This record gives sequence, structure tokens and C-alpha cells, in this order.
Amino acid sequence: MGEACASSDGSVRWGREGPVIVFCSAAQEWTDAAWQEMLDGSLALEQQHGGPATLVLAYFAAGNPTATQRKMSADATQKSRLADRVALVTESVVIRGAFTAIQWILGKTTANKAFSPGDVRKAIAWLAEAQPVDADATYRLARQLIRAAHFQAGTRAPAA
Repeated sequence: MGEACASSDGSVRWGREGPVIVFCSAAQEWTDAAWQEMLDGSLALEQQHGGPATLVLAYFAAGNPTATQRKMSADATQKSRLADRVALVTESVVIRGAFTAIQWILGKTTANKAFSPGDVRKAIAWLAEAQPVDADATYRLARQLIRAAHFQAGTRAPAA
């Protein structure tokens, strides 16, 4: 299974399995410092794995990155490359709708698709349409991160 990592306060988690990087949080919010740890950690995983992840699975159960954190993410992509596909998994119907609208506005630079928390396997299958991934290993890593994030937040992880 891929390597699982966490910010020092445990509010943000990440890991990598092949070409897929998984970002995860079940917290309502997290600090900019925790977000930066995740960005730096994901860049370190790129170096360890011999290159950037080209697929992203982002799971945010309760909160979403702030404007500052989104800017931090944009700055971090300058040190790497844009992903080919981003699957966003979130409870928020509003965020899922906005994420879909962003795809319509930005075009096809990076394909984006939103999923509900019960559809993590579907999100991974969608990512795998772009290039081969070990879907089972990616799912195991995602579930490990999701469970740990929910445990840290004191909330219940959704059923698989």
C-alpha cells in the first residue's frame, strides 16, 4: 500500500499510490500551517516516487480549503505540474456543483469531477480512465486516510 502521511496536528492527511495522490480531511477547518505541511509533503512524495502524481483524489468531508490555501496550492503547482484529473469527494452538494461548474469554465486543462463520500470507488475508477492505476491499492490507501481523518475529527467515516 502507498505511504500515508499527516500534518503535525492530524487535521490534513495525504498519501500516494502510483500516479494517484490522495488528500484528505474530515475537519471543519485546518490551519494554513497544516495545509503547507501537506503541500510540502506531497512534493516530497513526488521526489520519492520519481515524479509528480498525475491524478488527484481530494476528500473533504466537512470543510474545504480557504482562499489562502487555494492560493498556496496554486503556488505549489508551480514547483510541480498540474494534474491530468482531479476527483473531489465531499458531502457538500453546493461544492460538488461549483466544482463541476469550474470545469465548464476552465475547459480541459485538468479534468475535474465531483463525487459524494459513498462514491470513493467510483472516483478512483474515473481517475483510472485517464491512465492505469492499482484501483484496489488506491482504495485501501484512501480508506486508511479517510478513517484516520474521521477518527481525528471525532466523526464517523462513511460506509465504503
